Amino acid sequence: MNSLSSDNTSYSWDQLIDEFRSFGGIVENVVQRPGPYGLGLFPIDHDQPIKIIVPDHLLIPAENVALRDGQITLNQRNNFPEGYVEWFEIFQREYSWGADGRKSSAAFVAGQTSLPNLIKDDLAFYGLYRLEVFFPGKDPELELFNHFVRTRRILKNKRQVLMPIIELVNHSPKGRHWDMQQSHIGLEGRFEGEVLANYSPSDPIRRFFQYGFNSQDFQGFSLRLNLKHHDHKILVKGGINPDFAIPCSVEYESDVLMINKPWITSMTSPRKPRELFAKALIDQKKLDPDEIFDKILLRNRQMIITLIKKVENINEVNPFLLELKTACYNQLISLCYAVGSRRD
Repeated sequence: MNSLSSDNTSYSWDQLIDEFRSFGGIVENVVQRPGPYGLGLFPIDHDQPIKIIVPDHLLIPAENVALRDGQITLNQRNNFPEGYVEWFEIFQREYSWGADGRKSSAAFVAGQTSLPNLIKDDLAFYGLYRLEVFFPGKDPELELFNHFVRTRRILKNKRQVLMPIIELVNHSPKGRHWDMQQSHIGLEGRFEGEVLANYSPSDPIRRFFQYGFNSQDFQGFSLRLNLKHHDHKILVKGGINPDFAIPCSVEYESDVLMINKPWITSMTSPRKPRELFAKALIDQKKLDPDEIFDKILLRNRQMIITLIKKVENINEVNPFLLELKTACYNQLISLCYAVGSRRD
């Protein structure tokens, strides 16, 4: 293995991949270059499959990643193969954080900050985003870095980790899912164009506020909202439910029924969300799950339409507002993937 120097200012892709392989990683038939989603990975030979494997010993615990003098490094450097930390610093500087990651994070934060207050208030009320939580402005560079890490990390064995090389893959709802094995994380197969992966369960509006790009994801989760069902008070806690394929949790707090992050639409399984919702409320004998589900779905559509109208009524040139409007339209489309008014 060649020794790595942190003074490198130009480190070729072939050098980077050769070094990664020397640590035990696998990268076959891919190269980084600009594409329709910004920098991404593409097959070198479209007729051949690609393969990327990051073994567990090369995954980076997210809490170990730090920012020093504007560059990404690691706090704990002893638990990796010799030379790997230096390789990771070069990788981040020239192909990830330093190539496009910081720039895109800065554009996302600037866009968030530029939103009119009435839009920020609605987003906070809907439970979509709170600017002051993640970007309070106390340490702007650190806040950019933290946003970048949030968009790169993945949960494996109950721990958030970064996936060198694989983190360069862009998202598509039609993309392949990560190959999560006990010993590694991988991605492989044939791709006609860009190598794309489906990052995680989400819907269009939350994908936008998590990553800063628009995506026509094929499902929807509820926003935060209050309902009344006859004499019953209901609070729907909005958000992405990673366990969406099982009934969401429900419980009473005082006299309010709390429904936690219900999955409400799916293009591939349009009846399934309603079926699971009914199972979640199976012990609530005085409640009609179909009626409540319909109310939740209707309110979500109304809230997104209200947000679209407010955005359209703002007379200013703001590219981020246009992106937000696209995200809202994508969300509205995702909220149409529901079939029937009863469990049939």
